[in-house]
Amino acid sequence: MRWFIVMSVIASTTCFFFESSLNTKSLAVKGRLKCGNGPASNIKVILFPKDTGSGPDPPEQLGTAITDSEGKFRISGAVSSETPIDAVLKFYHSCNDQKPKASLLSLITQGYSS
Repeated sequence: MRWFIVMSVIASTTCFFFESSLNTKSLAVKGRLKCGNGPASNIKVILFPKDTGSGPDPPEQLGTAITDSEGKFRISGAVSSETPIDAVLKFYHSCNDQKPKASLLSLITQGYSS
């Protein structure tokens, strides 16, 4: 009887961790930024979950990247969620301007998976 109880606890714990891993959603974005006709290098790119307005704290970053000399970047992140991830990319640039500013791009992520 004691062996059966131990096996039941181990089986329950294993199922719990497996169920938790099923709720992890991942998102990866790659792209190339240009400023005019040339590449936009050294631009900071941040991936955020779309703010749902459910609290006073800003959403945590899913990932960050810096564009290379060709303006290319790849950024990814994961979050525990039972719903699809809606995300926002934020670019910090000074293209055609003296002061860095943030530009936002909302991503449509529903329907795309790998």
